[in-house]
Amino acid sequence: MKDEFLESINSLISAGEIPGLYTPEELEPILAQLKDEMGNQYECRTLFEFFVSRIKKYLSVVISADNKHPKF
Repeated sequence: MKDEFLESINSLISAGEIPGLYTPEELEPILAQLKDEMGNQYECRTLFEFFVSRIKKYLSVVISADNKHPKF
């Protein structure tokens, strides 16, 4: 496995996001769709924070690794 891939998976699992995955231009339409859904959610201060909270809530990650690999 490449170290970059492991870092991305670790970021996704621990923080709910992979830094730099989306450019601002790609992220803007995604966040715009969430604006109405966010409503008056007081635990999230920004649309991006709401987006990340939704990822943490709904994303499931399954990892299958070779236990004989030296980086396992």
